[in-house]
Formats: sequence, C-alpha cells, structure tokens
Amino acid sequence: MTTDGSEESAERPAEVKEQAETTALVKVPAAEPVSFRQRPAGLSRGQWWLYGSLAALLLLASTVLLVILTTGQATTVLQAQATARALATRHVLASASAQAAGTAQSLATQQAAIYATATAQSLATAQTSQLTATATTYDERLSQITQGHPDFSDDLSTPDESHSWDQGFSDAGTGCFFNNGAYEARAGHAGLLQPCLAHSTNFSQFVYEVQLTITSGQEAGLLFRASADGQSYYLFRVSINGSFALDLYQGQTAQTLLTGFSPAISSGLTQTNILGVLASQDTIVLYVNEQAVGSVHDHTLSAGAIGVAAIDDQLPCVAQFSNAQVWVLH
Repeated sequence: MTTDGSEESAERPAEVKEQAETTALVKVPAAEPVSFRQRPAGLSRGQWWLYGSLAALLLLASTVLLVILTTGQATTVLQAQATARALATRHVLASASAQAAGTAQSLATQQAAIYATATAQSLATAQTSQLTATATTYDERLSQITQGHPDFSDDLSTPDESHSWDQGFSDAGTGCFFNNGAYEARAGHAGLLQPCLAHSTNFSQFVYEVQLTITSGQEAGLLFRASADGQSYYLFRVSINGSFALDLYQGQTAQTLLTGFSPAISSGLTQTNILGVLASQDTIVLYVNEQAVGSVHDHTLSAGAIGVAAIDDQLPCVAQFSNAQVWVLH
C-alpha cells in the first residue's frame, strides 16, 4: 500500500467517525423510543382555562336545560292540579247550587205545607168555633123550648088509644108492642127497618124528644114528619158505637142527609140516650142528651106523624122507648 493510500486510509476513518458522530447527534432526539406507559406532559394554563370555560358552559347549559324541563313539568303538573281543583270546585258549586235549589224547594214545600196546614187549622178552628157557637145557640134554644109544657106527652109505659101507636108483629121477632113498661120496636131480619108510628099525631114545626135504650142489636132511632101511609119520613138513628145519621125515606128509596160521631152519645148496649130533633121549616137540628150533634137544611117533608124505629143491620135489634114529648113551635 502506498503512502498516499495509507494516509488517505488513515484520514478516512477519522472523517467517517466525525460524520458518524454528527449524524448521531442529529438523529438522537428522533430515534429515542417512547414507552407506552409514559403519560404526556401536563396542560398549559391557557388550555386549563379553555377547558374549564367549556366545562362551565356545558354545566350551565345542562342546568338551564334541566330547569327548563323541570319547570315545564312543574307547570304541567300545576296546571293539571289547578284544572282538577277548578273542576272539583265547579262540581262542589254545582252540588251546592243543587242543594241550595233543593233546600229552597224543600223550604218552599215546607212553607207551603205549613201555610196550608195553618190555613186548614185556622179554617178548622173557625169552623169549630162557628159550630161550637151554633151548637151553643141550638142548645140554648132547646133549653128554652123544653122548659115549657109539652104539647104532646106519653111515657109509653102502656098503650094510649088517643095516640094510636102501632102494635103487633109482622112476623116472629119483628113488630111494635108495649112490654115491661116500655114501647118496644123489634127488627129481626137483616137489612130490615121496623117503623112504629103514632098515627094520630101530625106536627110541622116542633121539638120532639124520646128516651132510647138498645138492649140487643146495633141501631135504633126516632121518626118524624112521617106520611099517613108510613112510606115517607125522616129517620134520626144512633148506633151503640157512638155514630149517628139523618136519613130521608121516600117509598123504596133512602138518602142519608147527615152522618157523624158524637161524644154526646152514650155508647154500648143497655145505655140510655135521650134523642131529640128540632124541626123548624127547612132547618133540622139533631140532639143527643140535649146536646146538638148536627144540623141540616131540607124541605122535602114539611109535616107528619112522629114515631120510633129499630134497625137490623147485621144483628136482630130490640130497642125500648119511653117518655116521648113534643113541643110545638109557634
């Protein structure tokens, strides 16, 4: 090897070495490996501020959205509650109105009933007062009339030829006769009325009284203004149950003109009652034990005979009469 070559050869490694070192110095930063476990370096202050601001904005937006959603739901709920309360209030008001209307109607009905009752009571009181006053007047009139001497008097203990009372039986158990100091009228068939007349009598305006005792059966009474044939007359009858009635008989027809109950009647069998009638023109007043029990106006019969009667409604009747008296009205 030449000297040049040796020197050249000796110098080349140095140059190569220098280049290699230079190359090595340039490539070291890029060639160093990075472990996969090594974390990147921390963020800068600017980055922290940016990210923080973004996070704050995101949080604020989420909060606002949540508030909006919550507020909307709350508003819906409140509106629903308000609607429900409104409906409930309307229902309550409607119920209250209905109840008020019903109460008003009920009160109106009650007031009307009270008014009607009060009116009826007032009318009844007025009528009672009027009847009481009228009855008192009739009682006083009867008392004044009967204080005088009677124009007709028969104790009915024995037959009096001058009065011509009916006597005899139409069949067994039915008829008119004197028995044991009294005049008896008997009705022994269901639905039968047995009249017993004093044929010689004829009165138009008068007071007629007779004493009655029902020993069996239910009803009996007195007759007045009877026709000569005994087909037409007024019948004032009383029952052992305390009821009374005034009937008008004309042939085969009968009409009840007045009926009722009276505490003046001594009810029951064998009880004695004084029956009386005041006949003045078309006014007829009925008395039991000298107390007026009713009055009526009727002008069908104007005069006739007096008498008594027994009535068989459902049971055979035996009625005893005594002390018949008549005061003629002048």
